[in-house]
Amino acid sequence: MNAAYAPVVPLFPEREVPHVLRALARCLARLRKAHPDEHEVKLSKRLCDLLRRDAVLRDRPVLVEREITIDNGGGEGRVDLRFLVSTGVRKPWPSLQVEAKRLYVNFASGQKALVSEYVTGDQGMMCFVAGRYACGLR
Repeated sequence: MNAAYAPVVPLFPEREVPHVLRALARCLARLRKAHPDEHEVKLSKRLCDLLRRDAVLRDRPVLVEREITIDNGGGEGRVDLRFLVSTGVRKPWPSLQVEAKRLYVNFASGQKALVSEYVTGDQGMMCFVAGRYACGLR
């Protein structure tokens, strides 16, 4: 896509960020693993379901999506949760992306910390730093 014709994506409104973060905190406080080996995808799905049912977040102009493929010129990636703010008919709608990761995982050989893979590896947070999830945004 020619950069001169790329749509300008407005920034996610700062006034909505506290509502999203508080909803995440409320829902994460209620989220428990169904079993010790429950994988990230199922946890993210259940977290998304809780967020969609959150009474406060439902009153906001925010839509929650899960497992969204992002391809915005900075490389393709898959974001775990995306919050869109409705601006009416004007599109694209601004979004806030969230990565949901299991930092400590149980294996047959014992528990392993995956913090470094998600923080400094090519997954998780580095998708934001490298621009795969938010090319051109701060």
